[in-house]
Amino acid sequence: MKMETGGQFPDLEASVVRALEDIGQQAIDQYMQCPISMLGPDLFRRGATALARLKQFGLVGPRIEAKRLFCEGRALIVEDRIAEAIARLQEAVALDATAPYACNALGVAYERHDDVARATELFRRAAALAPWWALPRLHLGLQYRRAGRIEEAESEFKAAESLNPAEPLSKLMIAGLYPN
Repeated sequence: MKMETGGQFPDLEASVVRALEDIGQQAIDQYMQCPISMLGPDLFRRGATALARLKQFGLVGPRIEAKRLFCEGRALIVEDRIAEAIARLQEAVALDATAPYACNALGVAYERHDDVARATELFRRAAALAPWWALPRLHLGLQYRRAGRIEEAESEFKAAESLNPAEPLSKLMIAGLYPN
């Protein structure tokens, strides 16, 4: 990355920029790779703060802004500020409609807002954008179970389990579909 900073310490500034971008990207990567139960409550707030600080270096384009809005929106979900989360995540998806993490997070916000149709649509989109990612499939299964579509729920839970065998929630959901 070549920076025209005009500052006295361009190498130091470039290192800071890389570190800030890395903090934001780590929040996204952890969201997409770790079991949801392993995500720390401040992970997304740290990512949003780091990406917001890039403005000091004049480096906030649509891609970075979409990531910042995702991190802010996901932090707002953790803080149970759902209406604000929906607004931020809608902006993130508008800036980058190909970001599966933003689509999934907006689906989660709609899920918490009891908007099943929008949540389901966004989980489907996230699953299509990242077919290797288990979390959208798990959420799709939850939506189908909620709608009484048990066979479809089971199919999604099994898909999530095969994509991430370390996530115990998929197994628990499958077991809960057919009570004794």
